[in-house]
Amino acid sequence: MKNIYKISSLVAVLMIALSLAACDPGTNVKQHLPSIKTITGEIIDFNHLKRPWVIINYWANWCEPCKKEIPELNAFAESHDNVYMVGVNYDGVDNRQLTELIAKNDIHYFNSMLDPSAELGVGDIPGLPVTFIFNSNGKLMKTLYGPQTQKTLSEVIS
Repeated sequence: MKNIYKISSLVAVLMIALSLAACDPGTNVKQHLPSIKTITGEIIDFNHLKRPWVIINYWANWCEPCKKEIPELNAFAESHDNVYMVGVNYDGVDNRQLTELIAKNDIHYFNSMLDPSAELGVGDIPGLPVTFIFNSNGKLMKTLYGPQTQKTLSEVIS
């Protein structure tokens, strides 16, 4: 009877070891990354990016620093064709209201229909504005708090 327990324990240890080996980050299995659907219907799919950077900026209409940085974000997005600039509104508005806020604030870059924070693994949003910069592999490279400028964004992706 003791031998059965020893064999069962050995099999369990072996199965755990094989499971851990299968999870080795050195394997060539690509992790499934999220996609972001914009308010205008574009899909920014981290699995098939055509640009090396994705910058995601959380903003709200009541947030004055957020509104102050919009012209800088517009200029940056327009001058960097190697970046997907994506706004995420934190007001919790519906698509019609979001479209109105985008027009009212003269935002020229992509805006997400839904909050992708859970899929991106960025955790809770501690305050606004906050900007997350991802590389083309979906790795979070930098988190920037407060209003950003063309210069502060360029420093990260250069």
